[in-house]
Amino acid sequence: RQQANQKRITTPYMTKYERARVLGTRALQIAMCAPVMVELEGETDPLLIAMKELK
Repeated sequence: RQQANQKRITTPYMTKYERARVLGTRALQIAMCAPVMVELEGETDPLLIAMKELK
């Protein structure tokens, strides 16, 4: 359980491993017909859509 007043000490940047995990997970969700949060503009590749969402 986390305490509400405790400050977290983390970097504001995502590592390449975290980025790969997030993109892979989101691309899988998109491939399984999850709602997309950005305009598709003709994109059909789930990984490219996930990358567009992350930006």
